[in-house]
Amino acid sequence: MDISNRALGLLLIAAIVVSIGGTFISLDRLDAVSTTGFATNNQTGVVDITITESLSIIIVENAIHFGDCILSPGEVLIANSEDSGDNQSACSGVSSTISGDSPLKIENDGNVNANVTIQVDKNATTIFTDADSTFKYKTVEGSANNGCVGTMEGTYIAFADINTEYNACSNLTFGANKFFDTHIQIGLSEVAQTGTATIEYFARAID
Repeated sequence: MDISNRALGLLLIAAIVVSIGGTFISLDRLDAVSTTGFATNNQTGVVDITITESLSIIIVENAIHFGDCILSPGEVLIANSEDSGDNQSACSGVSSTISGDSPLKIENDGNVNANVTIQVDKNATTIFTDADSTFKYKTVEGSANNGCVGTMEGTYIAFADINTEYNACSNLTFGANKFFDTHIQIGLSEVAQTGTATIEYFARAID
């Protein structure tokens, strides 16, 4: 059978198309070709943040007001911010602020746990110019929300004399409303004089 030149040409074109198509299919399966090309333009973005440690404590309630007192002869006034053991008969003119729960309230408002100690600049004799007067403290769990998960120097049991620096809370955790309280008790004889003392709280970060 004779085949014309035209027919031969068409068969040749068909063979070429089939050959090229097969090649693309084979390469595509081998991931060696892409209809969109291999050119890329990759960019990398970085997001980071640095959290800075903040060691900070504040005294939310920073004053204890015992009021006014005229001491009676031969009597000793015992008053504290826990409203226990008060001997108000020892003086007249004592205002209502001598009683009630109003301790110094210490909060950790930083973002690290803190070891907190307390130091007082004077003892009772220096404050009241009277050797028979007393100035004592007691550290207790926070009345609002206890934040002290460490130890306190036994002062939560009874009032103890303030003389030097002492441990208040070995681990005051940070966070909203994390407190511990410091109560103060004074004992005044009839010869005691008006006086003030400064109580300082020192915080050290816990690793």
